[in-house]
Amino acid sequence: MRKFEFVSKISKYCGAVDNVLLDSELVRAAIAKLKCGKAPGIDGVTAEHVLHCHPTVSLPLLFNAMLKHSYVPPEFCIGITIPLLKDSNFDSSKIENFRAITISPVPSKIFENCLPSRFNRYFETSVLQCGFKRKTGCSEALSLLCSSVQCFTDNGS
Repeated sequence: MRKFEFVSKISKYCGAVDNVLLDSELVRAAIAKLKCGKAPGIDGVTAEHVLHCHPTVSLPLLFNAMLKHSYVPPEFCIGITIPLLKDSNFDSSKIENFRAITISPVPSKIFENCLPSRFNRYFETSVLQCGFKRKTGCSEALSLLCSSVQCFTDNGS
């Protein structure tokens, strides 16, 4: 396939890169969603660093360069996972009394919060998907599982 044919097809698929650039207002809104008082990621940057940094620190410039060059810094992919006790009795003898949290780098959180406003129109999910989807949860997934098991049991499978 020739280059211009490829460029034509890919631009119809996901739009030109210029249509998805992140402006400073969008980045500012993503920064405003950060919660203060949280642990820093592996880079040592906290939400407070970003909230109070000098205006010349240009995250939109960094993020747009990442989009244009299809590059995500490896540090954006490093998370620190910590087990937390969720049991009110602090019984650490059972693994089910823990839940894991992952501490991600703050700049990657900001970048991640910017992406839906520019890319959600390209994402479709199945009506059967339950996880990581608004207005769904465990009860829908469990109901679907129970219905499926009941159907197979009723039919002798």
